[in-house]
Amino acid sequence: MNPIEILSFICTFLYLFFISKFNKVAWIFGIIASGLMIFFFVKQHFWGSAVLNLVYVIQGIIGYFEWGSKKEPQVFVLKLKHHFFFIAMNLMICASLYYLFLYLNYKSFNVIDVFFAILSIVATYLEIKKQTSAWYYWIIANLSYTFIYFKAEFYVYSVLMLVLAIFSFWALLQWQKAKKQVVND
Repeated sequence: MNPIEILSFICTFLYLFFISKFNKVAWIFGIIASGLMIFFFVKQHFWGSAVLNLVYVIQGIIGYFEWGSKKEPQVFVLKLKHHFFFIAMNLMICASLYYLFLYLNYKSFNVIDVFFAILSIVATYLEIKKQTSAWYYWIIANLSYTFIYFKAEFYVYSVLMLVLAIFSFWALLQWQKAKKQVVND
């Protein structure tokens, strides 16, 4: 077991715990976890995941400053057409990158890794905006990464992704509950 994976696992778990409680200290743990994983994924040549974690660090900084002292979710929800737009744009970006790397004769491009990396970036953006729908994206991405990392023999990180998928479901329920309280107040 890699110590970077283990420390990242702990920081990610703390991040999810605090984010489910709308506590902005979560972003600090997220930044640390993602910063550690950049090194791990670069070493493993998982460029999509490395870039994803770099974006997470940047989004974590933005999230920390954007989340003021308020601890409640936003009441508005994105329309279904916006979600279709996010997914369609993701597919177009992945297809474009796939053909670009094919043209450049770069054989180790993992389009599935990139697809879920972009989906995770969208999820983090929605999370920064305190959109409950972010958790649906996280559940899908985390379950998918569970299998991707297991296949790549990153067993600790694969288990982390499964735990994160379960925790994301719990966070979804917490945010939905908090959102109902805001609407009813």
